Amino acid sequence: MRKTLMIMITLVLATACGQESTERMGAAPPASEDAESGEDDMAADAHDIAGDWVLVAIAGEPLEEGLKPPTLTVMPDGSVGGTTGVNRYSGRIDRTEDLLFGPMPTTMMAGTPEAMALENRFTAAMTTATDYELDGDTLTITGEGEELEFERRS
Repeated sequence: MRKTLMIMITLVLATACGQESTERMGAAPPASEDAESGEDDMAADAHDIAGDWVLVAIAGEPLEEGLKPPTLTVMPDGSVGGTTGVNRYSGRIDRTEDLLFGPMPTTMMAGTPEAMALENRFTAAMTTATDYELDGDTLTITGEGEELEFERRS
């Protein structure tokens, strides 16, 4: 009886924590009929830019020498992830809003001041991105923030 009670309490707490965590990370509300066109756009976007990318410039300026460049991996199902140069992030292409990507939680490790400055510029640009342009092996992500230029990894 005591073991069963402990298991039930653990399940209730795990469920409650999972819901709180999802709400804190900005999980999208349940899909609606209006989201269908957004899902179609997401599938087209994911198909267009699927692959592994490495950041080579921000706002037209090459990255500082000696810093690990941020990366972006886009899967055909619309999931995205990569590194900021210091931390890892993940998310999804999400065209149901005016933004290109949905919420993108990251790990929270510290780096050098220069690496953290690059991470801050990169994450600010990714979270405000509204569109992209693909030109051969160059992917440019644009939005209210800075323009990000990626090259396809071999």
